[in-house]
Formats: sequence, C-alpha cells, structure tokens
Amino acid sequence: MTMTVTEVGTIPTMDHRVAMALAQVEATRLLDVVDQLDEPNWSGPTDCVGWDVKALLSHVLGAPASSSGSTGPPPRQPSAAAGP
Repeated sequence: MTMTVTEVGTIPTMDHRVAMALAQVEATRLLDVVDQLDEPNWSGPTDCVGWDVKALLSHVLGAPASSSGSTGPPPRQPSAAAGP
C-alpha cells in the first residue's frame, strides 16, 4: 500500500455544495463496486489487518449513519444535501 501525506493547511477549501456533489460521486462509485461483489468476495482480505471486506465496508458505510445520530442502516443511495 502506498501512502501520501498532505499537510492539512495546503488543502484548499470548497463550498458545501461542491463537497456534497463530490461525496455523491464517490458514494456512487463505491456502491457500483459493491454491487459487483459475489459471496466469496465478502470474506476476502483487505489492507487493514484483521478486517475482511464485509467488516471494512460495514465500518465505512456505518460512519455516516453514526455521525448523523441515526440508529438505522445507512441509505442505499445517499443524496447530496442542498446546502447548510
């Protein structure tokens, strides 16, 4: 695995609408990959030691729900928010 370190102060800011549009694109890309997984893939290894594909994906998809206070499952197709 290759890692690149970026100094936080060098990252340009973006407005909320742009950030939500980018989040929508990335969520769609992730779900497109997930839709292609078959049963054996779910227990496959990841770069995160001790985490299989199912555990890692559950963690990633659960993050938006837990940060919003939701106790239910994350939405299948998240939609971009209209703005703050």
